[in-house]
Amino acid sequence: MGSRPLAPRPGPPGPPPPARAPGPLGPRAAPPQAAVAPAASRPRRSRVSPPMKLDVAVVSHGTDAFLLNLLESVREHVPADALGEVHVLDNASPDRSLDVLARFSREAPWLAVHASPVNLHHGPALDVLLRRHARADHVLLLDADAEVTGDFLPRLLPLLSSRPAFVGQEHPEPDGFYLYLCHLLVDRRAYLSLPPFARHGAPGLALFAEVARRRLPVSRFRWVDHVRHHGQAALRALRARGESGNELFAFASRQPEASPRRLALEARLAERRDAFLRGEPLPPRPRPEKDPWPLPDARSRPRPRRSPLGPLGPLAALLPWLVARAARRLVSPHAEDELARLHARLRRQRPGRVLLVGPGRGGSLLLLSRAARPDARLACAGLPPWEVDDPAEEVASARLESLALRGQTLRLLRADALDPATAAAAREALGGGADLLILDGAPAAAPSEEDVDSLLTIYLPHLSPGGTLVLSGIRPGHPAAASFRTLSARGTGVALLSSRDPGSPGLGLSIAPA
Repeated sequence: MGSRPLAPRPGPPGPPPPARAPGPLGPRAAPPQAAVAPAASRPRRSRVSPPMKLDVAVVSHGTDAFLLNLLESVREHVPADALGEVHVLDNASPDRSLDVLARFSREAPWLAVHASPVNLHHGPALDVLLRRHARADHVLLLDADAEVTGDFLPRLLPLLSSRPAFVGQEHPEPDGFYLYLCHLLVDRRAYLSLPPFARHGAPGLALFAEVARRRLPVSRFRWVDHVRHHGQAALRALRARGESGNELFAFASRQPEASPRRLALEARLAERRDAFLRGEPLPPRPRPEKDPWPLPDARSRPRPRRSPLGPLGPLAALLPWLVARAARRLVSPHAEDELARLHARLRRQRPGRVLLVGPGRGGSLLLLSRAARPDARLACAGLPPWEVDDPAEEVASARLESLALRGQTLRLLRADALDPATAAAAREALGGGADLLILDGAPAAAPSEEDVDSLLTIYLPHLSPGGTLVLSGIRPGHPAAASFRTLSARGTGVALLSSRDPGSPGLGLSIAPA
C-alpha cells in the first residue's frame, strides 16, 4: 500500500481469478541446465543458521526497471541458504517485464515466473501466488518497486519462535488494523484460513479485519530498515502510458508530479534495464537513499474526519452500546459488553483529568472522551503501534486529536510509556493528578507482566486520591491478571468480563484510597 492514501474502490469484486494460463514464458521460465550465475552474483550465505527457508512473492505490472532492481537486491542481500523460490506473477505487463524475467531466470535458478494473459489486479494475484505457487511456510511479500537494502534475518528469526501469522508494520492511515503489503512476512498456513486478498485499492481490508477479530498473533518488525519501497511506480507508469481505460487511471492522474530526485532514479533504472536486455555490462546499481520512507503527497495531510459515532454526534455519548461499538471499530481489543459497562460506570463519575497509557488506534480514547466532562483534560502517553517516523503519523495523530469533544483538551505524548519523564509530562499536561488512569494493554503493544508492574510503579503516584484505575487484560494468561488479583485481594477490584466473548482480555477497575 505504501504510505499514500488508499486507492478508491474500483467497484464490487469481480469473479474469482481464472485458472492461470501459460503466458509467453509458460507456467515457469526454467533456466537451462548449464546456466550458472557468476560467483560474484550468487546470493551469499547467511551469517546465522536459518531454521527455515522463505519464499518471496512479487506481483508485477508495468514496472520492468524497478523489477530488475528488486531481483538484483534480493540476490545481493537475501542469503542463499534462507531463500527458497522467488515467485513473480506478471499481470499482463505492457512493457518489457517478461523479457527482464526471462533473461534474469537464466542466471537465477530460484526465480519462478508466472505469466497471466490478463491483469488479475494486485490482491487476487497475490492470492494466486500464496495458494497455488509458494510452498514455503513463510512467504515474504514485496512490491515490484521495492528494494532489499540489507540482511534482515538476524533480527527477523527471533520473532518467529512465537509463530506469528504476520510479521510487518502497521499502517497508520486506515481506521482499522492494517499492515503494509509492500513488505510483509506471511505465515502461509495462517493466510489460507483467512479471507483472501481482494481486488481493491486496499486488498487486505477483509483479511486484517478477520485477523483483529480472531486476535491472531502479529509481530511488529521495522521492514523499512531493510527494505526501501519507492512507491507508486505502477501508477506512474500507467499514467505515463496514457491507459485511460484502466480503472485506476483517474486516481493515478491525481497523484502529484514526481520530484527531480525520483525522476533521476527512474532514468538510471531504465538505463540499467536497457543495458541488461542488450546483454551489456550494467552501470552501478543506485544505492538506496538515506530516507527509507516515501514522502507523503498532498493528500496525506491532517484533515477533519467524520466522527466514528456517526450522525448522532454528542448525543451518542449517552448510549453506552453505541460508544462501545464505535470503539470496537477503532480496534479496541475488548468485547462490546465490556466496553459498554465501562463507559456506563465512568459516565457516572464524569472525570475531569484523564490519563490514558497506550492510545493505540483510538478506541479507548473515544470511549474516555465520551465519558469525561465536557471541559476535561486528556493526556495519551506511549508510542503508537506503528512507527513514529512513518510519514502518515501526522494523519494518524490528527485523527486521534479529533476524537476529543469540543471543549476538551487533548495532549498526545509520543514517548516511551516506561520512562518516568513521560508520566511527569502527562501530569503537567493535565494540570495535576489524574481522576482516571487507564493502562490499555492493546495487542500491538504486547506488554508483559513486568511491564504492567513497571507502569503501575510509574503512574500510580500520578493518580489522585479517590481516583479510578482501569487495567486492561485481567483474564488469566493476560499481562495484568496478577496485578488485578493483588488489587482484588485488598477489596478494591471490580472485574468487567464479557459474558459473550471469553477471548476478550477483560477490564478491571480499582479505586485509589481517598
